[in-house]
Amino acid sequence: MTDGDRFGVRQVVQIADDVLAALDAMHASHRLLHRDVKPANVMLDGKRQRAYLGDFGSAARMDPATGTADAHVGSSLYRAPEAIPTCVVTVRSDLYALGVTILEMLNGRFPYEDLDRASIDARLVDGKRALTDRYYAPAPWVPKPLATFVRRLCNPDPNKRPPDAATALRMLRDLRLVDWRRTGGDGLIGTWQGYWPPESRRVDQRVQEVTTKMIEHGPNKGKIEATARWRNPNGKWRTYAKLRTRIDAQDTAMASFFRAVDAAAQSAPRR
Repeated sequence: MTDGDRFGVRQVVQIADDVLAALDAMHASHRLLHRDVKPANVMLDGKRQRAYLGDFGSAARMDPATGTADAHVGSSLYRAPEAIPTCVVTVRSDLYALGVTILEMLNGRFPYEDLDRASIDARLVDGKRALTDRYYAPAPWVPKPLATFVRRLCNPDPNKRPPDAATALRMLRDLRLVDWRRTGGDGLIGTWQGYWPPESRRVDQRVQEVTTKMIEHGPNKGKIEATARWRNPNGKWRTYAKLRTRIDAQDTAMASFFRAVDAAAQSAPRR
């Protein structure tokens, strides 16, 4: 699902909504755990906007007394850290796997070719997430409410995840987010456009644009220059005078810049 794709916020939220609805039906109505939620098992429609959860070959019926199923199936990168130590999985384990899948849609595919399988297996045996913590940080352009939601799904402690898919679905649907999407570049260098408010049609939304570039010369060489501008529907671009900064190449500073642009967009008067 992630190969070659760049997913925007609205697209990610819709796909997550569809998969959570499917998991809720599996868990609540059929008492089944999927046990292998991952990008390869999420199919998209022709417009790549709606999602369908597939490949139920790994699904298992929950124990009626404990709500668990055997943990000895699943794909390592998406396997919940409690699975191997406890030998069982729960609905929260499926939610964890979806969280990692959402994270990959937002951040781009994991560098599969560079990952050490032995290290991944050792971490899972120790009850840790498959990868080190840096892989579970949402990209800096991801709005804070969505980043918080994804971090909760991916929490290594199952008790800190939503208790079930229905709760997670309600949480997701309550989020109001600037619809950011990368339109060029790679890593921390590039261009992004965001749309607000989410309930309006695209043609009626205010557009934000963030551009970043590496400073090549002078005393700030090696830093990233970030600028932002905006326009109303069919209007001219205008620069955010106070939203122009030079930052070190670190995600935390870049995330703060996007938060400031989000705040400017959301505080603008409605047209």
